Amino acid sequence: MKNLQVGDNDLVGNRFNGHDLHLYLQQRGISSHHLVKTKRSDDPYTHLIDPDYAARPTFDESVAQFERHYDTHALHSPLAFSLLSNPLFLEADVVHYHLIHNASFNLHLLPMLTALKPSVWTIHDTWAFTGHCIQPLGCERWKTGCGECPHLDTPFVLTTDTSALNWELKRDIMRRCSLDLIVASQHMLDQVRQSPILSHLPTHLVPFGLDLTAFAPTDPTPARSRLGIPPENVVLCFRADTSPFKGLSLIKEAL
Repeated sequence: MKNLQVGDNDLVGNRFNGHDLHLYLQQRGISSHHLVKTKRSDDPYTHLIDPDYAARPTFDESVAQFERHYDTHALHSPLAFSLLSNPLFLEADVVHYHLIHNASFNLHLLPMLTALKPSVWTIHDTWAFTGHCIQPLGCERWKTGCGECPHLDTPFVLTTDTSALNWELKRDIMRRCSLDLIVASQHMLDQVRQSPILSHLPTHLVPFGLDLTAFAPTDPTPARSRLGIPPENVVLCFRADTSPFKGLSLIKEAL
């Protein structure tokens, strides 16, 4: 079976953007290619969706300006049209989409793309079923159509409140799609099942696994010695990211 992963890039967030999955399939002797907007690895089976598009950054910025002007996101880029003529897409048995809203994607093409090929979309945040946000921060207007958004300043930022329009566009698009969804947590599964935009689609809970060859119990003494950590100290590991979605403020409060 010929697998094709499609996403934004390969090495930034490779756990989530399909690249690790692509490499794992290759290691298992299963055919896989990865199509990305931005390539940073030297993997011979990872390819640019459109090399010509990548060589025209001013064109890409013009598309971004267009979407910012009309307060839309991942709804108008021509990059996705390149998939329709890409041999890897045409020859694929199944296409797996990852974080496509991070790339210059055109969600309007998804009904056609999913009609042409058996398709899967792994979603990691709420963008697919909200008016613009990747985290509703307690707001539940995504269940009824958005509009009067209380968090226009959260990604993806809106300068005017087009959240209701974006919500309706997504609902219309997803009604015409034929694909399966994958989520990694029960929380996301519960949200998808409550979404008027996505609840009709088959959705599968597939928790992230761990590579037990890399993450396994071992003697911590050498690592503590190398890092200068006294043996009696308690060690906390967390992501020092100032994004409100990453929980650093909660770590500080707990400490």
